[in-house]
Amino acid sequence: MTNKPQYMPPVELGEVMRGLVLGVVEESKNPNFQTGHMVSGLLGWQDYALISTQNIRSFTKLLNPLPASLTTFLHPLSFISCTAYFRLLDIGKPQAGETVVVSAASGAVGSLVGQIAKIKGCRVVGITSSDEKCQWLREELGFDAAINYKTADLIPALAKSCPNGIDIYFENVGGKIIDAVLTQVNLSARIPSCRLISAYHAK
Repeated sequence: MTNKPQYMPPVELGEVMRGLVLGVVEESKNPNFQTGHMVSGLLGWQDYALISTQNIRSFTKLLNPLPASLTTFLHPLSFISCTAYFRLLDIGKPQAGETVVVSAASGAVGSLVGQIAKIKGCRVVGITSSDEKCQWLREELGFDAAINYKTADLIPALAKSCPNGIDIYFENVGGKIIDAVLTQVNLSARIPSCRLISAYHAK
C-alpha cells in the first residue's frame, strides 16, 4: 500500500485490494473455464472479478473433486508453497541432521520452509520480529528454536541456536540478518534466495 517503488505496483486509492483469493466461475467464454469451476489467483478482495483473456494466467483452475480442504489452496497448496518447496528442496537440498535457518520465518513462505525442513529431519531455526511469533514457530510449527531479531544480539543468538553451524539459510530479508548468518555458515552451505525485504525501498 506504500507509494514507494517495489516489486509490485502499489494499490492505488479506490482500487481493489490485491490478494490471493478463491472464486467460482459464474460465466465464461473460455472453454477451459466452465461455470462452476473453482479457481484461485490474485483476483482481489471483491465479490466479483472480470478476467480478460490477457490475464487468464493470473489464476488457476482447482481440481474437481478437491484433494484437500478448500482453504489449503490459499497457502500450502498455492503458488506460495511452490516457492517454499522448490527453492528449499531443489536449491537447499536439505539432509537429515543439517541445520536450516529461515528469515521472515513466520511469513507465508518462511513458515512452510521450516515445516518442510522439519519433515526432512533438519534442525530448524526461525528468525522473526516478535516474541509471540517466536512462540508460534516453536509451539505450533515445531521449529527447534526461534530468534526475535528486534531484541536479540543476532550473532551470539545464532551461535547458541546453531551449535553445529548453519548448513542452509533460506534468505528472505537481506541486510543485517544475512550479515549475521554469514558468520555462522558451514563450508558448502547453501543459501536459497527468495527475496530481500530490507532492500525493497532502497534507492
